[in-house]
Amino acid sequence: MILGLLIFSFFAILFVITLLNARINGGFKIETSWIAIALAPTVIWLLSSGQLAELSGFGVAFKLREAVARPFSLKVHGSKITPEVLPTDEKAGLAAIPGFIENRIPAMTLQLNRRNYYDRAALMEYLRRLTQHDFFRFVVFVDQTGKFKALIHAKSFYQQLRAHQLDIVTMLESANLSPLKDLISSSISSDSNKREVLEKMAHENLSELPVTDEDGHFTGIIELDKLTSSIVLDLVTEKQ
Repeated sequence: MILGLLIFSFFAILFVITLLNARINGGFKIETSWIAIALAPTVIWLLSSGQLAELSGFGVAFKLREAVARPFSLKVHGSKITPEVLPTDEKAGLAAIPGFIENRIPAMTLQLNRRNYYDRAALMEYLRRLTQHDFFRFVVFVDQTGKFKALIHAKSFYQQLRAHQLDIVTMLESANLSPLKDLISSSISSDSNKREVLEKMAHENLSELPVTDEDGHFTGIIELDKLTSSIVLDLVTEKQ
């Protein structure tokens, strides 16, 4: 049933693209890049379900196994992110916020099990002002050694804190993040391949997955749409 729907979607998408090109440029033709776009739903299903095999069509051979065995790149398949740590000498102040904004900081690091350090009013003000900017995307939680523990979208985090009057300082000091929804605690090592990423995303039902280095430190986010698009393009450009 699923395979039938995917085959139908492939021809439907390819037909629409070909028809649009004919109306705009005149004449009917099929280009390799269009096949990549039309094949995307089928490829994603094959990869996530583990049904990897060699397919061929339109004069192009598609080697799924080889494509997903390659390592991923944060630069190509996601975003390399270096979170900013709140200044130790301004934990209750707000002087660093303009610098965060000027440098377009994408994420903030909050450390768990650190007592008598964070100030609730200051934290809420940081979040209030930074979440007004689209470049500020994530809050990253780390342990006392700096290793990744969890991640949450900054706007969702701030909205939950306000809506439910959550005590963020108590949560951080006790390392109890259970009151938060949409928290991502899974991660993938930077030396993993594309198949491992796709399998973990499918298992966790995630479209974004945190990436950690060999020491367990957060290095960025890999995105499902960028990864699958890259795989499809690899498949259709490898002629045998």
